[in-house]
Amino acid sequence: MKSTCKTGLHVYVLAIVFLCLGFSQVLQAQLKTPDVHPKFVNPLPDPAVIDATGGGTYNIEMRQVVQWLGLEDVNGLPLNTTVWGYGPINNVTYPGPTFWAMQNKPINVTWKNNLPNNHLLPIDMSLHVAHPDNWVGKGIPTVAHLHGGHTESASDGIPDAWFTSNYKYKGHDFIKKKYYYSNDQEAATLWYHDHALGITRLNVYAGLAGFYLLRDATELGLGLPSGPYEREIVFQDRNFDTNGQLFMPAAGGDQADCQSPLDPNLNLEEPILPAQLPVPGGPSVEAEFFGEYIIVNGMAWPELDVEPRQYRFRLLNGSDSRFYYFEMQKMVEGNTVVVPFLQIGTDNGLLPSPVSLDNLLLAPGERADVIVDFSLSNGATITMINKGLDEPFGTLDDLLEDLAEGNVDLTRPTAQIM
Repeated sequence: MKSTCKTGLHVYVLAIVFLCLGFSQVLQAQLKTPDVHPKFVNPLPDPAVIDATGGGTYNIEMRQVVQWLGLEDVNGLPLNTTVWGYGPINNVTYPGPTFWAMQNKPINVTWKNNLPNNHLLPIDMSLHVAHPDNWVGKGIPTVAHLHGGHTESASDGIPDAWFTSNYKYKGHDFIKKKYYYSNDQEAATLWYHDHALGITRLNVYAGLAGFYLLRDATELGLGLPSGPYEREIVFQDRNFDTNGQLFMPAAGGDQADCQSPLDPNLNLEEPILPAQLPVPGGPSVEAEFFGEYIIVNGMAWPELDVEPRQYRFRLLNGSDSRFYYFEMQKMVEGNTVVVPFLQIGTDNGLLPSPVSLDNLLLAPGERADVIVDFSLSNGATITMINKGLDEPFGTLDDLLEDLAEGNVDLTRPTAQIM
Protein backbone atom coordinates (compact mmCIF):
# COMPACT_ATOMS: atom_id res chain seq x y z
CA MET A 1 0.00 0.00 0.00
CA LYS A 2 2.84 2.36 0.85
CA SER A 3 4.64 1.46 -2.37
CA THR A 4 1.44 2.07 -4.36
CA CYS A 5 1.06 5.52 -2.81
CA LYS A 6 4.63 6.40 -3.79
CA THR A 7 4.06 5.25 -7.35
CA GLY A 8 0.80 7.19 -7.54
CA LEU A 9 2.44 10.32 -6.17
CA HIS A 10 5.33 9.91 -8.61
CA VAL A 11 2.95 9.65 -11.57
CA TYR A 12 0.95 12.63 -10.25
CA VAL A 13 4.08 14.77 -9.91
CA LEU A 14 5.25 13.79 -13.41
CA ALA A 15 1.84 14.67 -14.80
CA ILE A 16 2.00 18.08 -13.14
CA VAL A 17 5.51 18.64 -14.50
CA PHE A 18 4.51 17.73 -18.06
CA LEU A 19 1.35 19.81 -17.75
CA CYS A 20 3.36 22.80 -16.58
CA LEU A 21 5.86 22.29 -19.38
CA GLY A 22 2.96 22.26 -21.81
CA PHE A 23 1.59 25.50 -20.41
CA SER A 24 5.09 26.95 -20.47
CA GLN A 25 5.40 26.14 -24.15
CA VAL A 26 2.10 27.86 -24.83
CA LEU A 27 3.01 30.88 -22.72
CA GLN A 28 6.39 31.14 -24.44
CA ALA A 29 5.04 30.32 -27.90
CA GLN A 30 6.68 32.33 -30.65
CA LEU A 31 5.46 33.49 -34.02
CA LYS A 32 6.43 31.16 -36.83
CA THR A 33 9.13 32.61 -39.02
CA PRO A 34 8.12 33.70 -42.53
CA ASP A 35 9.80 30.72 -44.21
CA VAL A 36 7.71 28.15 -42.31
CA HIS A 37 4.56 30.16 -41.66
CA PRO A 38 1.45 28.62 -43.32
CA LYS A 39 0.54 30.16 -46.64
CA PHE A 40 -2.57 30.05 -48.80
CA VAL A 41 -4.80 28.46 -46.15
CA ASN A 42 -6.98 31.33 -44.89
CA PRO A 43 -9.61 33.04 -47.07
CA LEU A 44 -8.95 36.51 -48.42
CA PRO A 45 -11.00 38.89 -46.25
CA ASP A 46 -13.55 41.11 -47.97
CA PRO A 47 -13.54 44.62 -46.43
CA ALA A 48 -16.80 45.92 -45.01
CA VAL A 49 -18.70 48.34 -47.25
CA ILE A 50 -20.12 51.80 -46.65
CA ASP A 51 -22.60 52.39 -49.48
CA ALA A 52 -22.37 56.15 -50.00
CA THR A 53 -23.57 56.10 -53.63
CA GLY A 54 -26.63 58.13 -52.63
CA GLY A 55 -24.60 60.80 -50.84
CA GLY A 56 -25.16 61.54 -47.17
CA THR A 57 -23.23 62.12 -43.96
CA TYR A 58 -21.05 59.53 -42.21
CA ASN A 59 -19.23 59.30 -38.88
CA ILE A 60 -16.03 57.26 -39.01
CA GLU A 61 -13.84 56.65 -35.99
CA MET A 62 -10.22 55.63 -35.62
CA ARG A 63 -9.77 53.15 -32.80
CA GLN A 64 -7.38 50.53 -31.47
CA VAL A 65 -8.64 46.96 -31.87
CA VAL A 66 -7.32 43.42 -31.60
CA GLN A 67 -7.57 41.41 -34.81
CA TRP A 68 -6.38 38.07 -36.17
CA LEU A 69 -4.15 38.59 -39.19
CA GLY A 70 -3.72 34.90 -39.90
CA LEU A 71 -0.58 34.62 -37.76
CA GLU A 72 0.31 31.35 -36.01
CA ASP A 73 2.77 30.49 -33.27
CA VAL A 74 5.12 27.51 -33.28
CA ASN A 75 2.38 25.38 -31.70
CA GLY A 76 -0.07 26.15 -34.51
CA LEU A 77 -2.17 28.43 -32.30
CA PRO A 78 -3.48 31.79 -33.56
CA LEU A 79 -1.73 34.98 -32.47
CA ASN A 80 -3.88 38.09 -32.36
CA THR A 81 -2.41 41.50 -33.18
CA THR A 82 -3.23 44.94 -31.81
CA VAL A 83 -3.90 47.29 -34.73
CA TRP A 84 -5.55 50.60 -35.50
CA GLY A 85 -8.48 50.79 -37.86
CA TYR A 86 -11.29 52.86 -39.31
CA GLY A 87 -15.01 52.18 -39.22
CA PRO A 88 -18.45 53.27 -38.11
CA ILE A 89 -18.63 53.84 -34.36
CA ASN A 90 -17.74 50.59 -32.50
CA ASN A 91 -17.29 48.66 -35.76
CA VAL A 92 -13.64 49.35 -36.57
CA THR A 93 -11.51 47.08 -38.77
CA TYR A 94 -8.13 46.91 -40.46
CA PRO A 95 -8.18 47.63 -43.35
CA GLY A 96 -10.98 50.16 -42.95
CA PRO A 97 -14.32 49.72 -44.71
CA THR A 98 -14.56 50.40 -48.43
CA PHE A 99 -16.55 53.48 -49.41
CA TRP A 100 -18.75 53.11 -52.47
CA ALA A 101 -19.26 56.57 -53.91
CA MET A 102 -20.97 57.91 -57.03
CA GLN A 103 -19.87 60.74 -59.31
CA ASN A 104 -21.57 64.06 -58.43
CA LYS A 105 -23.11 62.58 -55.27
CA PRO A 106 -21.16 64.43 -52.57
CA ILE A 107 -20.76 63.08 -49.07
CA ASN A 108 -19.71 64.47 -45.69
CA VAL A 109 -17.47 62.48 -43.35
CA THR A 110 -16.57 63.30 -39.77
CA TRP A 111 -13.37 61.47 -38.83
CA LYS A 112 -13.29 60.87 -35.06
CA ASN A 113 -9.96 60.23 -33.37
CA ASN A 114 -10.60 57.68 -30.60
CA LEU A 115 -7.07 56.31 -30.53
CA PRO A 116 -5.19 55.76 -27.25
CA ASN A 117 -2.84 58.36 -25.84
CA ASN A 118 0.34 56.51 -26.81
CA HIS A 119 1.53 55.05 -30.08
CA LEU A 120 1.98 51.36 -30.88
CA LEU A 121 5.36 52.14 -32.43
CA PRO A 122 8.43 54.22 -31.56
CA ILE A 123 8.34 57.83 -32.74
CA ASP A 124 11.46 59.61 -33.96
CA MET A 125 11.23 63.18 -32.74
CA SER A 126 14.25 64.19 -34.82
CA LEU A 127 11.76 64.49 -37.67
CA HIS A 128 9.40 67.39 -38.19
CA VAL A 129 6.54 65.62 -36.38
CA ALA A 130 3.01 66.77 -35.68
CA HIS A 131 3.18 67.88 -32.07
CA PRO A 132 1.05 69.39 -29.39
CA ASP A 133 3.23 71.01 -26.74
CA ASN A 134 5.20 68.12 -25.22
CA TRP A 135 2.51 65.74 -26.45
CA VAL A 136 3.88 62.40 -25.26
CA GLY A 137 1.03 60.45 -23.71
CA LYS A 138 -1.52 63.13 -24.59
CA GLY A 139 -3.00 61.66 -27.76
CA ILE A 140 -2.03 60.59 -31.27
CA PRO A 141 -2.17 63.20 -34.07
CA THR A 142 -4.15 61.92 -37.07
CA VAL A 143 -5.82 63.31 -40.17
CA ALA A 144 -7.53 61.38 -42.99
CA HIS A 145 -6.53 62.02 -46.60
CA LEU A 146 -8.47 60.81 -49.66
CA HIS A 147 -5.59 59.72 -51.89
CA GLY A 148 -6.33 60.65 -55.51
CA GLY A 149 -9.49 62.56 -54.71
CA HIS A 150 -10.37 65.97 -56.13
CA THR A 151 -10.93 67.52 -52.71
CA GLU A 152 -11.19 71.03 -51.35
CA SER A 153 -8.16 72.08 -49.30
CA ALA A 154 -10.09 72.27 -46.01
CA SER A 155 -11.13 68.62 -46.43
CA ASP A 156 -7.96 67.27 -48.02
CA GLY A 157 -6.31 66.02 -44.84
CA ILE A 158 -3.11 67.98 -45.35
CA PRO A 159 -0.35 66.98 -42.91
CA ASP A 160 -0.69 69.98 -40.58
CA ALA A 161 -4.50 69.64 -40.30
CA TRP A 162 -4.01 66.89 -37.71
CA PHE A 163 -5.92 66.60 -34.45
CA THR A 164 -5.83 64.44 -31.33
CA SER A 165 -8.69 62.78 -29.47
CA ASN A 166 -11.63 65.11 -28.80
CA TYR A 167 -9.76 67.76 -30.81
CA LYS A 168 -7.80 68.67 -27.68
CA TYR A 169 -4.77 69.53 -29.80
CA LYS A 170 -4.91 70.59 -33.44
CA GLY A 171 -2.41 71.41 -36.16
CA HIS A 172 -2.12 74.98 -37.40
CA ASP A 173 -3.82 74.05 -40.72
CA PHE A 174 -6.82 72.45 -39.02
CA ILE A 175 -10.03 74.09 -40.30
CA LYS A 176 -13.05 71.88 -39.69
CA LYS A 177 -14.22 68.55 -38.29
CA LYS A 178 -16.63 67.51 -41.06
CA TYR A 179 -14.96 66.81 -44.39
CA TYR A 180 -16.72 67.35 -47.72
CA TYR A 181 -16.03 65.10 -50.71
CA SER A 182 -17.59 66.43 -53.92
CA ASN A 183 -16.94 63.24 -55.94
CA ASP A 184 -16.87 65.37 -59.08
CA GLN A 185 -14.20 63.33 -60.91
CA GLU A 186 -14.52 60.28 -63.14
CA ALA A 187 -14.69 56.74 -61.78
CA ALA A 188 -11.46 55.69 -60.06
CA THR A 189 -9.88 53.40 -57.48
CA LEU A 190 -9.06 55.77 -54.63
CA TRP A 191 -8.00 55.07 -51.06
CA TYR A 192 -7.99 56.94 -47.77
CA HIS A 193 -5.27 56.86 -45.16
CA ASP A 194 -3.71 58.80 -42.33
CA HIS A 195 -1.61 61.80 -43.33
CA ALA A 196 -0.38 63.34 -40.06
CA LEU A 197 2.89 65.21 -40.28
CA GLY A 198 5.98 63.10 -39.60
CA ILE A 199 4.12 59.95 -38.48
CA THR A 200 2.12 59.06 -41.58
CA ARG A 201 4.26 55.94 -42.05
CA LEU A 202 3.61 54.83 -38.46
CA ASN A 203 -0.14 55.48 -38.46
CA VAL A 204 -0.65 53.72 -41.80
CA TYR A 205 1.60 50.86 -40.66
CA ALA A 206 -0.61 50.50 -37.58
CA GLY A 207 -3.60 50.01 -39.90
CA LEU A 208 -5.14 53.37 -40.83
CA ALA A 209 -6.05 52.82 -44.50
CA GLY A 210 -9.03 51.77 -46.62
CA PHE A 211 -10.48 51.83 -50.16
CA TYR A 212 -12.74 54.48 -51.71
CA LEU A 213 -14.28 53.27 -55.00
CA LEU A 214 -15.79 56.08 -57.03
CA ARG A 215 -18.17 55.06 -59.84
CA ASP A 216 -19.83 56.89 -62.72
CA ALA A 217 -22.37 56.14 -65.45
CA THR A 218 -19.69 55.35 -68.03
CA GLU A 219 -18.10 52.68 -65.86
CA LEU A 220 -21.44 51.17 -64.88
CA GLY A 221 -22.40 50.90 -68.55
CA LEU A 222 -19.39 48.76 -69.48
CA GLY A 223 -20.68 45.51 -68.03
CA LEU A 224 -17.55 44.90 -65.95
CA PRO A 225 -17.50 42.09 -63.37
CA SER A 226 -19.36 43.21 -60.25
CA GLY A 227 -20.78 41.95 -56.97
CA PRO A 228 -18.76 38.93 -55.73
CA TYR A 229 -16.66 39.10 -58.91
CA GLU A 230 -15.20 42.51 -58.06
CA ARG A 231 -12.69 42.52 -55.21
CA GLU A 232 -10.50 45.25 -53.76
CA ILE A 233 -7.10 43.94 -52.67
CA VAL A 234 -4.41 45.81 -50.72
CA PHE A 235 -0.89 44.42 -50.32
CA GLN A 236 1.18 45.41 -47.28
CA ASP A 237 4.41 44.00 -45.88
CA ARG A 238 4.80 43.92 -42.12
CA ASN A 239 7.13 42.73 -39.38
CA PHE A 240 6.02 41.34 -36.02
CA ASP A 241 7.65 40.55 -32.71
CA THR A 242 7.61 37.03 -31.29
CA ASN A 243 4.15 37.61 -29.81
CA GLY A 244 2.65 38.63 -33.15
CA GLN A 245 2.58 42.37 -32.43
CA LEU A 246 3.50 44.97 -35.03
CA PHE A 247 7.19 45.75 -35.03
CA MET A 248 9.05 48.66 -36.62
CA PRO A 249 12.84 48.42 -36.54
CA ALA A 250 14.74 51.31 -35.01
CA ALA A 251 17.50 53.21 -36.75
CA GLY A 252 19.71 56.19 -36.14
CA GLY A 253 18.51 59.78 -35.90
CA ASP A 254 20.02 63.01 -34.67
CA GLN A 255 17.88 64.06 -31.70
CA ALA A 256 20.17 67.05 -31.21
CA ASP A 257 18.37 68.83 -34.04
CA CYS A 258 15.18 68.97 -31.96
CA GLN A 259 14.17 71.86 -29.74
CA SER A 260 13.63 71.44 -26.04
CA PRO A 261 9.99 71.98 -25.00
CA LEU A 262 11.42 74.29 -22.30
CA ASP A 263 13.06 76.57 -24.85
CA PRO A 264 11.66 80.09 -24.25
CA ASN A 265 11.99 80.76 -28.00
CA LEU A 266 10.12 77.60 -29.02
CA ASN A 267 9.25 77.52 -32.74
CA LEU A 268 6.08 75.49 -33.26
CA GLU A 269 7.01 75.04 -36.92
CA GLU A 270 10.08 72.97 -36.04
CA PRO A 271 10.63 69.56 -34.36
CA ILE A 272 10.30 69.45 -30.57
CA LEU A 273 11.97 66.84 -28.40
CA PRO A 274 9.57 65.67 -25.69
CA ALA A 275 10.61 65.22 -22.08
CA GLN A 276 11.05 61.50 -22.82
CA LEU A 277 10.96 59.38 -25.94
CA PRO A 278 7.51 57.83 -26.53
CA VAL A 279 8.94 54.30 -26.78
CA PRO A 280 12.30 53.20 -25.37
CA GLY A 281 14.86 51.96 -27.82
CA GLY A 282 15.49 54.94 -30.01
CA PRO A 283 14.01 56.43 -33.17
CA SER A 284 12.19 54.44 -35.84
CA VAL A 285 13.26 56.15 -39.02
CA GLU A 286 14.86 54.12 -41.78
CA ALA A 287 15.35 55.24 -45.35
CA GLU A 288 13.17 52.35 -46.52
CA PHE A 289 11.21 49.61 -44.78
CA PHE A 290 10.76 46.04 -46.07
CA GLY A 291 8.66 43.65 -44.01
CA GLU A 292 9.06 39.88 -44.09
CA TYR A 293 5.36 38.98 -43.81
CA ILE A 294 2.98 39.65 -46.71
CA ILE A 295 -0.42 40.84 -45.48
CA VAL A 296 -3.27 41.01 -48.01
CA ASN A 297 -6.52 42.68 -46.90
CA GLY A 298 -5.35 42.16 -43.32
CA MET A 299 -4.55 38.43 -43.75
CA ALA A 300 -1.13 36.79 -44.06
CA TRP A 301 -0.68 35.00 -47.39
CA PRO A 302 -4.39 34.30 -48.06
CA GLU A 303 -6.17 32.24 -50.70
CA LEU A 304 -9.22 33.04 -52.82
CA ASP A 305 -11.52 30.43 -54.32
CA VAL A 306 -12.63 31.61 -57.76
CA GLU A 307 -15.06 30.47 -60.42
CA PRO A 308 -13.92 29.85 -64.02
CA ARG A 309 -14.87 33.33 -65.19
CA GLN A 310 -13.64 36.94 -65.25
CA TYR A 311 -12.94 38.82 -62.02
CA ARG A 312 -12.24 42.49 -61.53
CA PHE A 313 -9.49 43.23 -59.01
CA ARG A 314 -8.84 46.72 -57.61
CA LEU A 315 -5.20 46.36 -56.60
CA LEU A 316 -3.42 48.73 -54.20
CA ASN A 317 0.18 48.74 -53.06
CA GLY A 318 -0.24 49.87 -49.44
CA SER A 319 3.36 49.12 -48.45
CA ASP A 320 5.83 51.66 -47.13
CA SER A 321 8.68 51.18 -49.62
CA ARG A 322 8.22 47.90 -51.44
CA PHE A 323 7.67 47.81 -55.21
CA TYR A 324 5.74 44.72 -56.32
CA TYR A 325 6.28 43.12 -59.72
CA PHE A 326 3.34 40.75 -59.91
CA GLU A 327 2.87 37.69 -62.06
CA MET A 328 0.07 35.10 -62.05
CA GLN A 329 1.39 31.57 -62.60
CA LYS A 330 -0.10 28.12 -63.05
CA MET A 331 1.60 24.78 -63.64
CA VAL A 332 0.80 22.82 -66.80
CA GLU A 333 2.53 19.44 -67.19
CA GLY A 334 5.40 20.63 -65.04
CA ASN A 335 5.82 23.91 -66.87
CA THR A 336 5.03 27.40 -65.57
CA VAL A 337 2.37 29.19 -67.61
CA VAL A 338 1.56 32.86 -67.10
CA VAL A 339 -2.06 33.98 -66.72
CA PRO A 340 -2.27 37.57 -68.01
CA PHE A 341 -3.63 40.66 -66.34
CA LEU A 342 -5.96 42.73 -68.50
CA GLN A 343 -5.41 46.22 -67.12
CA ILE A 344 -8.42 48.50 -67.56
CA GLY A 345 -7.54 51.35 -65.20
CA THR A 346 -4.78 53.12 -63.29
CA ASP A 347 -4.77 55.35 -60.21
CA ASN A 348 -7.36 57.91 -61.21
CA GLY A 349 -9.51 56.40 -63.92
CA LEU A 350 -10.14 53.91 -66.69
CA LEU A 351 -7.76 53.52 -69.62
CA PRO A 352 -8.97 54.37 -73.16
CA SER A 353 -8.72 50.64 -73.92
CA PRO A 354 -7.60 47.51 -72.03
CA VAL A 355 -3.95 46.43 -72.05
CA SER A 356 -2.86 42.80 -71.66
CA LEU A 357 0.14 42.35 -69.34
CA ASP A 358 2.08 39.30 -68.24
CA ASN A 359 3.55 41.31 -65.34
CA LEU A 360 2.28 44.25 -63.33
CA LEU A 361 4.55 46.75 -61.55
CA LEU A 362 3.02 48.64 -58.59
CA ALA A 363 4.82 51.37 -56.65
CA PRO A 364 3.85 52.30 -53.06
CA GLY A 365 0.46 54.02 -53.05
CA GLU A 366 -0.21 53.05 -56.69
CA ARG A 367 -3.41 51.37 -57.84
CA ALA A 368 -4.25 49.15 -60.80
CA ASP A 369 -7.71 48.13 -62.02
CA VAL A 370 -7.41 44.72 -63.71
CA ILE A 371 -9.47 41.87 -65.12
CA VAL A 372 -8.25 38.29 -64.67
CA ASP A 373 -9.98 35.55 -66.67
CA PHE A 374 -9.93 32.37 -64.58
CA SER A 375 -11.75 30.43 -67.27
CA LEU A 376 -8.26 30.13 -68.80
CA SER A 377 -6.96 28.22 -65.80
CA ASN A 378 -8.72 24.90 -66.56
CA GLY A 379 -9.16 24.26 -62.86
CA ALA A 380 -5.51 24.80 -61.98
CA THR A 381 -4.27 26.58 -58.89
CA ILE A 382 -2.92 30.00 -59.80
CA THR A 383 -0.35 31.69 -57.60
CA MET A 384 0.25 35.42 -57.58
CA ILE A 385 3.95 35.91 -57.07
CA ASN A 386 6.09 38.99 -56.54
CA LYS A 387 9.24 39.24 -58.63
CA GLY A 388 10.20 42.51 -56.96
CA LEU A 389 13.19 42.72 -54.63
CA ASP A 390 13.44 43.11 -50.85
CA GLU A 391 15.41 46.30 -51.28
CA PRO A 392 15.07 49.79 -52.76
CA PHE A 393 13.79 49.77 -56.31
CA GLY A 394 16.22 50.83 -59.01
CA THR A 395 14.90 50.65 -62.55
CA LEU A 396 12.72 48.07 -64.25
CA ASP A 397 15.60 47.29 -66.62
CA ASP A 398 17.83 46.50 -63.62
CA LEU A 399 15.16 44.20 -62.19
CA LEU A 400 14.61 42.44 -65.50
CA GLU A 401 18.36 41.91 -65.81
CA ASP A 402 18.51 40.40 -62.31
CA LEU A 403 15.57 38.12 -63.17
CA ALA A 404 17.18 37.02 -66.43
CA GLU A 405 20.43 36.21 -64.63
CA GLY A 406 18.62 34.24 -61.93
CA ASN A 407 19.60 36.65 -59.17
CA VAL A 408 16.09 36.90 -57.68
CA ASP A 409 14.93 34.19 -55.29
CA LEU A 410 11.29 33.49 -56.20
CA THR A 411 10.93 30.91 -53.41
CA ARG A 412 11.38 33.44 -50.60
CA PRO A 413 8.30 34.28 -48.47
CA THR A 414 7.98 37.82 -49.83
CA ALA A 415 7.79 36.45 -53.38
CA GLN A 416 4.67 34.49 -52.40
CA ILE A 417 1.55 36.67 -52.30
CA MET A 418 -1.75 34.76 -52.57
